[in-house]
Amino acid sequence: MPSHWNRLLNGEALKTARSHQDSFLTKVLIPLAGIFVGAIGLASSKDLPWWAHIVLILILCILLGVIAWPPVTWMYAMWSGRRAKIRAAKSLYPELDLLFRRFQQQVGDSYTNSLTYQLRNFSGVRDASGAFVIQGLAEFTNIGAWLRLFAPKIEKRRTADFDEIVRAMDLAAVQYSWQCISLENRLLGAVSDKSLDEATLRKLRQAWNAGREHANKVLSEWGTFSERVNREREDHVGTVHFSSLRAMD
Repeated sequence: MPSHWNRLLNGEALKTARSHQDSFLTKVLIPLAGIFVGAIGLASSKDLPWWAHIVLILILCILLGVIAWPPVTWMYAMWSGRRAKIRAAKSLYPELDLLFRRFQQQVGDSYTNSLTYQLRNFSGVRDASGAFVIQGLAEFTNIGAWLRLFAPKIEKRRTADFDEIVRAMDLAAVQYSWQCISLENRLLGAVSDKSLDEATLRKLRQAWNAGREHANKVLSEWGTFSERVNREREDHVGTVHFSSLRAMD
């Protein structure tokens, strides 16, 4: 005996199939049948008055318009959407290029204001249980390697590559945010457990607070950029909201 969920799914599938059937019947078959009947009537009715021929011709034109309307509107929507994507790509590529470079700085360890640069000197610090306090910095390197794969496409600035680059950078931004939150939780745990000496803890707080501001800034900028991209199109390709990293007092 089928479950309630299966019955529900089958019912929805049946409704969808009937909807497509009705749409095909009303938009294609009935107008085609009307055209066929009208054409036969027009060809076989030589004795009809002139105005009747005009009426039949008008009916045939209306039926042809009914059939042609759905594909014409679909083609226009496709063309309009494509034009919107091209306009958005051309206008937003400079900002995308700038954000791309900022993300590369934030996931690298050579930019002094990045979170990874600030925390790299603490990668060997252990808590009272012997576990490393700073973990996962290698993941930032992996994110940077992922971004470098798209550097040639950024330089070429082809509109056809715009969506792919935005999705790739959005994936990098989401992963970057997750890694930052993971670090934050680990550090907050070390602070609350008081498992580090006061001197190390003070330096770690300073390093975190210096780096997290720039991390929050680049994620906020990406969210604003994604909102602009999503506004220019029907399908959303970028994440708008990210959790802010907290300061450690």
